[in-house]
Amino acid sequence: MTHDRGRAPEGAPERACAICGTSLEGYRSHARVCSNRKCRNAAASKLPRLWKTTEPKQCTVVEDGVRCARTATRRMTTDVWCSIHNGRALRTGSPLVLKVVRRPQGEVRALLDQAAAHDGDGCFLAPGPDSGRLTVSYQDRPMTAARAVWMIRHGDPGDRHVLHTCHRGEEGCASIGHLYLGDHEQNMVDMVESGRSTHGERHAFHRLTEDQVREIVRRARAGEKQRVLAAEFGISQTHVSNLKNGKAWWRITSIGQ
Repeated sequence: MTHDRGRAPEGAPERACAICGTSLEGYRSHARVCSNRKCRNAAASKLPRLWKTTEPKQCTVVEDGVRCARTATRRMTTDVWCSIHNGRALRTGSPLVLKVVRRPQGEVRALLDQAAAHDGDGCFLAPGPDSGRLTVSYQDRPMTAARAVWMIRHGDPGDRHVLHTCHRGEEGCASIGHLYLGDHEQNMVDMVESGRSTHGERHAFHRLTEDQVREIVRRARAGEKQRVLAAEFGISQTHVSNLKNGKAWWRITSIGQ
């Protein structure tokens, strides 16, 4: 019996294997092929996906006001891209960028040295290609330009975060006079104060003093309820828990101190 691939032969039962025409009586209602290995392999590799009934989608990338006419082969979070635009995104970070323009060798290091020596009141902006934070490789490690500037001037900060007093880190500020060290909780507070994040807006976040931290830790470890302490000091219950367990302000709250 000869027939076109992917189409049941004429005269076959109403529910028949799309490859060989065998009746699918007793199979699940959505079955399109029988259990024969050759039929399953043909349906899975050699033929178009039999269960894919939607029409091919068009790439959603728009260049110079004209939408790409190629068929989309990659599904993104909200869009679909063709293989060409997907390849650009993998290489450059954007489906619209053909090639990343790299800075001349030594220019980035000279920029970092200037920022480390900048003691003025104004910001020293060192933006990245997208006018945001500049990511560099310093001492064979990827990091932000601000962290590299701190290491050039003061050495490795270890696990501490490099934060900005000017709240312009997202714009690429790397002025050494605007940098200070903090922990994760301070970084979260800085994000809220600078408007970069709404995390923690439900709680009245504020900077705790060392005496307040010691009091919270003492009372929490004595058994006082964390939600009561959180309400009293205007912080979240998670923050209280981190202080109690030595996960925040660790130089003060480490177990055993």
